[in-house]
Amino acid sequence: MITLRIQRIVLVAWPLAFLFVAYANNPVSGQELTVAITRNEAAADYPSGINFVLESTANSRVERVELLFRAADSKTLNLATPTFVAGTSINVNYPLDLETHYLPPGVDVVYRWRLIMADGSTKETEPATVLWFDDRFTWERFDSEQVTVYAYNGDTALSQRILDSAQRTVTKLEADLGVPASSALRIWVYESSADLAGAQPPNSNLIAGVTYAWLDLIAVAIASGNDSEIGRIIPHEVSHHVFYQATLNPFNHAPYWLDEGLAIYYQEAGQNELAAVLESAIAEGRITSVRALNSPFAFEQEAFRTSYAQSWSIVGFIVAEFGQEKLGALVRVYRDGVSHADAVQLALGVSLEELDAQWKASIEYVDYGGFTVLDSTSFDAGGGRYRSAYWRRLELVSGGLEA
Repeated sequence: MITLRIQRIVLVAWPLAFLFVAYANNPVSGQELTVAITRNEAAADYPSGINFVLESTANSRVERVELLFRAADSKTLNLATPTFVAGTSINVNYPLDLETHYLPPGVDVVYRWRLIMADGSTKETEPATVLWFDDRFTWERFDSEQVTVYAYNGDTALSQRILDSAQRTVTKLEADLGVPASSALRIWVYESSADLAGAQPPNSNLIAGVTYAWLDLIAVAIASGNDSEIGRIIPHEVSHHVFYQATLNPFNHAPYWLDEGLAIYYQEAGQNELAAVLESAIAEGRITSVRALNSPFAFEQEAFRTSYAQSWSIVGFIVAEFGQEKLGALVRVYRDGVSHADAVQLALGVSLEELDAQWKASIEYVDYGGFTVLDSTSFDAGGGRYRSAYWRRLELVSGGLEA
């Protein structure tokens, strides 16, 4: 365990003047162009943003300054053009607004400056890095081979258990799915959902965990003494991290049911509640198709929870019916950018519709499409009221069609 007392960080890229020498004639004087960087700093000011400062002198007039920056694990490079007074000596201050242009705290921001001279020539500083983090708290750092955990709870044992759970999940997923080693992951542990909400965009719902897979970043809320949440939250969020990297391709996203179902399947706790949700959905005829679950889930709470429960059930069925290796093959095939239908056919040897039918048969679900559920044990059809035990055996209650 490394104790890291993170206060406000001011990154000074060059504490002494750094001299650029361009081996080209200055169009004005005929001399070599020189640029000296006398100050290059970046300071995180959470939640407002990052303040960048550049001071330099040159033997040619600087007409334009550009700040190029990106989150360290992002491929997208951003460009800012600060206002300043042009001249041979310049002083540039640029406050990067990360409240309006939200960037989750906990990531490194890599940046460099580009100076454009009067003759059109350019000079760039070397890339530098500043940590954008939530400085409301004093953080301690814990490291394993592929995971770093940051926490302010003062409970070293709890933080170590979180780290162990995360690394264990990464190792198991990589082995079970047959996927390459994941990139380094950061997990920031908050003491409460309210604290975590302060690190989320405005008007966000209270949550227990969130994964920014494209940034190799996870933020969770696990209070001291609440060890049961470790087994539920940590494997779930870590699974999203591994799954994203294992399936990333430029053509198609992997299905939501596979992503969420895998995350729940690898939880070490917390599935019992979803088992009850699934049974209720079966009884009330609210099971949807596998194809429908390829897309984002509904926001309405009951439908959302049912989608989670179904996704978990589908992944469990694939492991039981086709085997762990086939599940890994299904995950890996998405790297090729195939369609959802092709992925299932290639990995499992059945069509998407056949997978749907086989899974529903395994949970003894019969799809009585178009019937209206009256309560957990009966429904309307053809003018009659029917009773069902989990929709498996029907008997006529009053009038209508014969059962």
